[in-house]
Amino acid sequence: MKTNKFLVISMLSATFICSCSSGEEPLESGSGGTIEISAGIGESTRAVIDTDYADNLDVLAEMGAEIVSFSPLSDAQVPDNIDGLYLGGGYPELYAKELMQNTSMRDSIRKHIEAGTPVIAECGGFLYLGSEIVTETQAADMTGALPVRSELTQRLQNFGYVTLTAQEDNMLCDKGQTLRAHEFHYSKSDDAGSAFVAKKPNGKSWNCVFADKTMYAGYPHLYFQGQIPAIQRFLRTCIEMRQKK
Repeated sequence: MKTNKFLVISMLSATFICSCSSGEEPLESGSGGTIEISAGIGESTRAVIDTDYADNLDVLAEMGAEIVSFSPLSDAQVPDNIDGLYLGGGYPELYAKELMQNTSMRDSIRKHIEAGTPVIAECGGFLYLGSEIVTETQAADMTGALPVRSELTQRLQNFGYVTLTAQEDNMLCDKGQTLRAHEFHYSKSDDAGSAFVAKKPNGKSWNCVFADKTMYAGYPHLYFQGQIPAIQRFLRTCIEMRQKK
């Protein structure tokens, strides 16, 4: 069977997913055919990725993604022919000056978002998509893909496991459907999004996440293994974007 290729990137955790050939997880292409994808994993260039993020990359790889490393600090731009982005969690506030100084990478990421490149951006990745990060010592410009200003605080914000309920149809799920997630961050943003409502087991709830047909961007971290249908939708969107080019 003839196979297609797609490219999905992850930064902050300094990895990205690229090409595919034949593999284990068939995805409907949306045009009547079946797209088969294969797997392969490369090395991360920075140790800001923890076990949860590594597990997410494993899930993507099992669905057919090849993981290849790049650096948002030192690379000039994302590679050519990108069909999707996975901006994982991390600590951009620790590298705020360096991230700000890499203007070509910031411009490259922003242009992809503006062009509708599918993206999952969690926590640190969400901050990087914003307009500015404010720390104790500086205010640093980020990509500006989202009109969000974030500020580092001295305490955890909305820490713990949550259930996310979609308030509108989006790339990962339909209105009313739920995703399991968790939050762990010391920053707060002037707009955390409102595409989902997060609810803790104790009943506390709040609005969060920017989401539409090509985006999931917010503080909550997703555990991909626990929501395979949502990740399949992400990969299908990546494939559909390639077909439109």
